[in-house]
Amino acid sequence: MIRGVIRLDEVRVADVMTPRTSMLAIPASAAWEEAVRLAADSAHTRLPVWGRSPDDIVGILHIRDVLQLFAEGFAAGATAPSLEQLLRPPWFVPESMTVRKLLREFQRGNTHLAIVTDEFGGVAGLVTIEDALEEIVGEIADEHDEAFTDGIRQISPDACEVLANVRLETLNRHLGCALPEEENFDTVGGFVFHHFGRIPQIGERMEAHGVRAEVLAATRRRIDLVRIERLEPGADEPPGWAGRDDGR
Repeated sequence: MIRGVIRLDEVRVADVMTPRTSMLAIPASAAWEEAVRLAADSAHTRLPVWGRSPDDIVGILHIRDVLQLFAEGFAAGATAPSLEQLLRPPWFVPESMTVRKLLREFQRGNTHLAIVTDEFGGVAGLVTIEDALEEIVGEIADEHDEAFTDGIRQISPDACEVLANVRLETLNRHLGCALPEEENFDTVGGFVFHHFGRIPQIGERMEAHGVRAEVLAATRRRIDLVRIERLEPGADEPPGWAGRDDGR
């Protein structure tokens, strides 16, 4: 944790943000049903809303405001306002801002989400206060991650989703596999990084030591979440194989 605090002046917003290509946003013209469904499916409490294009973020929809609207009679048949009438002003930050300054600004502005802009003023992505805090304490499991135990969520007898900071010893014990701990890594994230030799992109996979690993969440600086599947003996590729599931 101390190393994380010290590093805050070195890490930029661009390193921890969710890039625009992975950003969940809705058009201002969306129907209420679509907005509510998207929020429920994603478990997000705040959604960016765009106007003319995804580069034109016109506001942030807070699900709490939607719930209040329903509580005040919208559900009973009252005339519903447009989506834009409920939007809160978006907060923009440059991708070059340090995470330390971002945390100070989050605290000062009493907000939890910012839209990240590139040097040309276009939307580069979004960043949350959770993204910033994870640079200090590691991956944070939120209230929708109740199925995680010790950083592991079982999805089948032979597969689980694992936070990258889970120790290999813990995963081996949980899944009954034998991933090796080495001098330069002892976590799931370290194991995956070691085999790729870099930070892999979301969707990239590798097979080694009797397991298949697929990256489910990652930023440009770190791996966050990995799906680990135990393979039948002899079913895995030679150690170190890595590839991407591109449908071919």
